[in-house]
Amino acid sequence: MQQAARASDYTAFMLAANVIGRDDDVDQLNYQIYRELLSYMSENPTAIARATGVLFVSKYLERSADHATNIAEMVIFLVHGKNIKHMDKSKQRRTLINL
Repeated sequence: MQQAARASDYTAFMLAANVIGRDDDVDQLNYQIYRELLSYMSENPTAIARATGVLFVSKYLERSADHATNIAEMVIFLVHGKNIKHMDKSKQRRTLINL
């Protein structure tokens, strides 16, 4: 039973660490979409309404990724009792490696 519980904890930790690690990728993609659509709208003013809709979708997806990261940080706390929520990214990474 203990091994099964530890396996479950390890799996939860690995999944949570993966989510946390990918948050920056989602942020970068959102910013890339923003830059590209801004350029596109300046070249094609007739597409501003559609492009604005895509910008909103991109922002909402990025916000969903932020919520997933918050949940993953809570999982880390539940499994290891370590609060990584307000650490900067480099300190978060070091802490996750050492857990």
